[in-house]
Amino acid sequence: MRHKIVAGNWKMHGSRAENTALIEAIIAQVTDDRVSCIVCPPFVYLHDAWRLLRSSAVALGAQDVCAEALGAYTGEISASMLQDVGCRYTLAGHSERRAMYGDTNALVARKFVRTVELPGCASLVAVPGVGLSALCSDGSLATLSLGGKKSEITRSEPFFSATDDPIFDNFQVDRAKNQMVMLSYTGKVYTATLGAKPVIAAPFSLQEAAGVAAGSTAPNTVNWYPGGVQQMALHPASGQLYVLMHMGEYWSHKAGASEVWQLDLATHKVVKRMAVPGEPRAIAVTQEATPHLITAGEDETVYIYDLATGKQAYKLDQAGGGIITVTPAP
Repeated sequence: MRHKIVAGNWKMHGSRAENTALIEAIIAQVTDDRVSCIVCPPFVYLHDAWRLLRSSAVALGAQDVCAEALGAYTGEISASMLQDVGCRYTLAGHSERRAMYGDTNALVARKFVRTVELPGCASLVAVPGVGLSALCSDGSLATLSLGGKKSEITRSEPFFSATDDPIFDNFQVDRAKNQMVMLSYTGKVYTATLGAKPVIAAPFSLQEAAGVAAGSTAPNTVNWYPGGVQQMALHPASGQLYVLMHMGEYWSHKAGASEVWQLDLATHKVVKRMAVPGEPRAIAVTQEATPHLITAGEDETVYIYDLATGKQAYKLDQAGGGIITVTPAP
């Protein structure tokens, strides 16, 4: 049996207040996982909608997409832009687009010609002006260029071992520097400057940056290791990386943390270590000039810290223990 999809096209209707009420009502009614539910609000409301939908079973779609990947196309929205704001789907070839704006079968077909196989690769990241990059099982970083009529895939030299010391998929991206920050199970920190030809810096040990022994894959060796489901958070403006750390052996990468380590990416030094309660497995940092740190763990308590003082500012009981997403205030 084919999987059923129900998609709602909002056309040119809605406001921020109306959309919030409608999305909350839709989320409350979607309880059957045999049917995929998608909402397609106007472009200007996509980010607002994503914030409301991100923890729900309802997916986000757009009402149209440009046939071009990037370039001087005023007023158009590319597929990578839609993906960047959380869209998994888009309409194309709608009857109103055809009747009022002249969308032809040929134009609509061009929106579907980009099917690119990238075997053995995952964890996609958008590369502005180029296309996409992905970590691959051979230890390389693949870059998919989407600017021309034909997609091109290039790969870096292997720089990590996906079997011996994998990289967490919770990598961080500094958009201002176009820099990707990655962390391995043993605590190696990698940075890559993204582009058509990404430049990958030599890794360094997070543990050695804190003045302790480097992490090892050797069995029965107890040390500090990163772990959790959302292991690190980046504050790009200050270049500070916050990492959940615990005492354990190699391959304890899902364990909750007892400390948060603050790493200065410019100096490769851990400048602060904070003891934290609740064995958190998720971490995030707000992006204002004086940021707050947020942790969540198995005790379903969310803790919020003032990073200027290192003291707990707030605590939210029974808040859950899933992934944390920080968005700018409206």
